[in-house]
Amino acid sequence: MMYVISGLIILVNLIFNRNKYMTIISGVFLWIGMSFNNTIVDRAQYQRMYANPLKYNEEWGYTHLQLAAGKLGLSFQVFFAILIGACLALVIYTIIRNTRYPGIVISLYFIFPYLMDAAQVRSFLSACIITALIPLLLKRNVKNILLYIIGIFVASLFHYSAYFFFLLLITYLLSWKVIMPLFIAFSLALMGNIFNLLKFLASILPFLSNKIDRYLNPELLTNHAELRAYAIYLLMLFALTIVTGLILNHYQDSQEKVVYRRSIKQVTQYNAMSDLMLKLDSILMIVLPLISISVSYDRVIRTVLIIHYIYFSKVFSTSLPRLVKVLYFVTLLMFVLYYFWFFIYSRFPAAVFWPFFQGNLIF
Repeated sequence: MMYVISGLIILVNLIFNRNKYMTIISGVFLWIGMSFNNTIVDRAQYQRMYANPLKYNEEWGYTHLQLAAGKLGLSFQVFFAILIGACLALVIYTIIRNTRYPGIVISLYFIFPYLMDAAQVRSFLSACIITALIPLLLKRNVKNILLYIIGIFVASLFHYSAYFFFLLLITYLLSWKVIMPLFIAFSLALMGNIFNLLKFLASILPFLSNKIDRYLNPELLTNHAELRAYAIYLLMLFALTIVTGLILNHYQDSQEKVVYRRSIKQVTQYNAMSDLMLKLDSILMIVLPLISISVSYDRVIRTVLIIHYIYFSKVFSTSLPRLVKVLYFVTLLMFVLYYFWFFIYSRFPAAVFWPFFQGNLIF
């Protein structure tokens, strides 16, 4: 049954891509798929954590949410359903608020990384907060910067990977033309010194030492084949960055010539989004050295995929030349399908893919 529902979610949202009510209905099915499945990988671990939160020494926010739910007498299933429902509500709200084509975003999200979010709920919770925060950076004012900083601290209470996104504040200081070569060069330099850097961070940030020591375990190091696959993945992301740059330049020209149906205000908004995406993707280049330590760092990239999908839907709604739209769509689709195949279907079929579709308690 989940196979049919999943196919319908993707297809119906692509057809009725501007229907907000369809997006909300799809959100309900996403909630059922994530909340009521106890066979997917990590779910048993979450159940053990809920039974004794203090034993596992996880992030402060998630630990104390469990403690509060336990005091209220909530079962694990009820706690998880409420938590996932709140996360998805925030995601759906962010999507509807930031695009006229929410159906496109939902369809792409379902292909990837929805199934991984169903498995790794703590990072999903953090990612939902960050997804809602990033659009704040489109407007340059003190209020939005403060809200973003506070929000990142809140997200870090549920997963420490959220700290990475403090780097986005650099976008207020430098042009993407400076940020792109800077972070590419930094990522290359980091490849040979990543162990020393992580050890240094563990020494100055004691609350992260437990996590960092876990990632420095030699048994968890990424093998060469996996690292090569992730490098291809990031090169595909870089291709998206280049296409985004083409779109940015095209809109800058159009703003002078006023050849689009959109108002100047809307064109300016698209310029701001394109600029932010270029900076975001450039900053993500330093994730590859981190992935060489542990594949767990790939969740940093997964965190911003919804933002990419939102951006794509904006590009799709403009009057850009068809060739540019097709190029961007094909590149993005290759990116999504490649990662779905690489990270879920080829690597975790028995842990994530099949349990999701065959282990739902309702369907």
